Amino acid sequence: LIGLAAVAEVARRARRDATPADHFLAGRGLGAFVLFLTLYATAYSGNSLLGYPGEAYRRGFSWIMATGFMMSIIVVFHALVPKLRPLAVKHGFVTPGDWIRYRFGSTPDGARLRVAIATLMAIALANFLLAQLIAMGHVAHEVTEGIIPYAVGVLGLAAMILLYETLGGMRAVAWTDAVQSVLMGGGLIAMLAWLLDDAGGLGAITAAIADQRPQAVAVPGRVEQANWASTIVLLGTASVLYPQAIQRVYAAESGAALRRSELVGLDYEVRRDGSDGTGVLAMTDAAATITLIHTKGDGAKHVTIELPCEVVPEICTAIRHYVEAADIKTGE
Repeated sequence: LIGLAAVAEVARRARRDATPADHFLAGRGLGAFVLFLTLYATAYSGNSLLGYPGEAYRRGFSWIMATGFMMSIIVVFHALVPKLRPLAVKHGFVTPGDWIRYRFGSTPDGARLRVAIATLMAIALANFLLAQLIAMGHVAHEVTEGIIPYAVGVLGLAAMILLYETLGGMRAVAWTDAVQSVLMGGGLIAMLAWLLDDAGGLGAITAAIADQRPQAVAVPGRVEQANWASTIVLLGTASVLYPQAIQRVYAAESGAALRRSELVGLDYEVRRDGSDGTGVLAMTDAAATITLIHTKGDGAKHVTIELPCEVVPEICTAIRHYVEAADIKTGE
């Protein structure tokens, strides 16, 4: 817990500015390693440590389908992320509602849709959060053999989460997720090795279960198989729509392919929030200089990007080809 508090303070000092994007999305700078671990920690949390083992105990070997729906989440992510992340970076999305506003505009129906989706996400997230709090309380009570009461475990750990989230925002959440993921993964692997060694291997475990509960190792019937299919589809599509999952998509550090796609989008654009965007490109043999200008009302923001051709020659070459193909004249 002291380590988590220290991570929160480091994350607070690493803040670049006081914008919502920096607090809620870590400045859109999460690298692949931290992003993988924070997604892992988000998907495999209290339900994995307490809920799934309990369900596996009740239902038996048929609960192996949990592996299937966890894999389906990855499949749906691969279908969703390549389309969502470029839009999120280009239009500055911070919340799932920002995509709804972009997709359906600011019409009365669009506003009602945003409220409805935000309400549904809040209800779903409240249930998810409640499950985590219950799990934290049980874990604190059990691992201390009752020294820490259940209620104290819930309140204390919830207070710690609020502390590091408030201080460091998404950056602190992602960094602590990374640490916790390593601990959780190592602990689960060690526990599996211990169980297999202590019980004599998977064969001995299966034989013992079949002797005491034959139905637990029986081949699932058609009803159970239908439940498999429906659960895999449901969890695969629903889990990636969790607000915390979408938030991590928004927070991802843009890759080379995404950076190249952004360079092409310098044309004038009227955005649906009433703001305008344009860009100016200056190309020399030494470098490409891109100035992005975003205006809304009486305010304007300028962002200048210098791309030395000696460092990124392929990008400069791509820009030159684009300029030639689009027949862009000097000053345009």
